[in-house]
Amino acid sequence: MTTMINNLPRDLIEEIISRVPLKSMKAVRLTCKTWNNLFKSEGFTKMHIGKVTTPTREGETMMIMMMPHKLCLVSGVVDFDPSIEVKGQLFLHNQVSISKIFHFEGLLLCILKDDVTRVLVWNPYWGQTRWINLRYSQPPNRFDRFSYALGYEDKESCRSLKFLRERFGPLLPLPCSAVDVTLSCVKEEKLAALFQRLVSELEIWITTKIDAEMVSWSKLFRIDTRPKIKKSHSFFVDEEKKVFMGFGRNLDPDSNCLKTFISIVGEDGYLEKLNLVDGNCKQYVISYIPSLVQIKEGWMQKEKTKWFRKASI
Repeated sequence: MTTMINNLPRDLIEEIISRVPLKSMKAVRLTCKTWNNLFKSEGFTKMHIGKVTTPTREGETMMIMMMPHKLCLVSGVVDFDPSIEVKGQLFLHNQVSISKIFHFEGLLLCILKDDVTRVLVWNPYWGQTRWINLRYSQPPNRFDRFSYALGYEDKESCRSLKFLRERFGPLLPLPCSAVDVTLSCVKEEKLAALFQRLVSELEIWITTKIDAEMVSWSKLFRIDTRPKIKKSHSFFVDEEKKVFMGFGRNLDPDSNCLKTFISIVGEDGYLEKLNLVDGNCKQYVISYIPSLVQIKEGWMQKEKTKWFRKASI
């Protein structure tokens, strides 16, 4: 006798569906109402996130990578056999070019390349996005005095807020020259500072304590980076394994074009160089952990998103 999956006990159905990878989750939710309702349960979504974020290989990390003007979900492994695998790509029905991304607790704020009137908020786990129209707009490369705060208005339930005082704390010291340093988050609890002393020498510093009044730093390691790694707007550091992942570029003698690559460098030296794309464009890479936060549609347009499966870069 054949047993239909919907006739199975609920806990067994949850266990089966919780093993669905992130890129296939939307297809599962669209299969039937019963399966879609599972994702409305906080207990099930926590279990699913726990499974999709559990590394299948030691040293595996899920990352969001932009290359160029498109966002990809990437699996990076920084063990003795380092590798980068693209798991999927964000697709918007009204396709736009993205110039910059900011990450906070599983949500991405996407700055557009050719549109300064709005920004895009995206939760990759739920496949939900939301456009936010900006009250003030500036070209992306110019100083914007309104860029330090972001909010939205829901006309059905509008609150009036009055800011009586605005106070900024003291500037906290960096471990090295502010001109040559690039900052990145480490598991959203610490900051990493990348300092390039020489053309082919980098230092990585990690915060040991950070609060509103003080910060302390510890040098993680110094690495030799031949071939040269360009100064990047973002980078990834595995604090436990002492591994750095950043972008570099070389001139291809055959095509006379710039080739962009990812360099994976360990404390003891160079580990791997993985070719990515052609061109001289900005790349961003950030560590990613799914979020349970639902993006409410409100009065603004909500885009449909999905992952495109891609075997390799």
